[in-house]
Amino acid sequence: GKSSDLRSAIERIGRKRKRIDRSLFSLENLDGIPTKQMLGGEALDAFREALSAVTVYLAKKLARDGEGATKLIECIVSGAADDVQAQVISKSVIASDLLKAAMFGADANWGRVLCAIGYAPGEFSTDNIDVVMESAKGSVFVCQGSRHKEYSEEKASEILAEEEITIKVDMHQGSGSAVAWGCDLTYDYVQINGDYRS
Repeated sequence: GKSSDLRSAIERIGRKRKRIDRSLFSLENLDGIPTKQMLGGEALDAFREALSAVTVYLAKKLARDGEGATKLIECIVSGAADDVQAQVISKSVIASDLLKAAMFGADANWGRVLCAIGYAPGEFSTDNIDVVMESAKGSVFVCQGSRHKEYSEEKASEILAEEEITIKVDMHQGSGSAVAWGCDLTYDYVQINGDYRS
C-alpha cells in the first residue's frame, strides 16, 4: 500500500551517523482504520492533510530533541534542479556540524551554509546561491549570488538567538524545493557524549 507522509517527514530530519526508528502508516489493510474505499473525496483529503500536519509536527519534535540541543533548525531549499536535489542539499546543510555550531553561537556564518552545500553529492552550480536566515525576531539576507551581502551582525545575532531558526537557500537553478530539520550542536552534546561509556 501507499505509505503516508510520515516516512517523508522523518527522512527530512538531518541526522547523520544515528539510527532513526521509522514508523509507517498505510491507508490500506489496517483493521479498524478506514481504508481508501471507506474514505473518499473531501474526507480522504482532510484525513491526508491532518495526517501530514501531525507527521511534520512529530518530525520537527524528533529533530528538536537532539542530545543537548537548544534550537530547532529548518533549512528550506528552493530553486534546485529538482526536488531530489533540493532534499539532498537541505539535509547536507542541516547535518553540517560547523553550521550546527554556528547556529548555537547565533553566528550568521553563511560560508558554512555554502560549504555544506558544496559537500552535497550531485551536479549543480554553487555560483549563484542566496541565503536568508530568519526567526520570530525577523530575517537577515546574508549571502547573495554566493557572495557576502552587507547586514547588521547585531541584528543577525538577535535573530539567531531564538529557539527556532529557518535557513532559506535559493539555488536559482530550477523549480525543485525541499525542507529538512535538525538541531544545533552545543557544549552539552559534547559533555553528554564525552561522559558516555559503553
